[in-house]
Amino acid sequence: MAKDKIDIIAGLYVAFAFENLTITDGSTSLTATKYTQSDGNYAKRALITCETAQIRYKYNGDAPTSSEGHILNVNSSLTIIGATNIRNFRAIRTGTTSAKLMISYER
Repeated sequence: MAKDKIDIIAGLYVAFAFENLTITDGSTSLTATKYTQSDGNYAKRALITCETAQIRYKYNGDAPTSSEGHILNVNSSLTIIGATNIRNFRAIRTGTTSAKLMISYER
């Protein structure tokens, strides 16, 4: 009996920076000094996990509102690919409780 082939991709991206952000009732961006590498290049991917409270976000450069934008729920994750999308990311909380985002930047 033949065994199924399993492909595993490892090492496509390497994490080089991490930050946590508190998302309040004002539009918040990711931190440029975190997603910019020491050689001046930008992160290629950002892995974001949401803790504490739901947020809304946009990654086209526009500011989201508490009622407009994509929703990211507590204990959910979001992967943003592309330097422009990472630079343009904006988030805001949807309710009265501030959210905490954990972000890993990868090259």
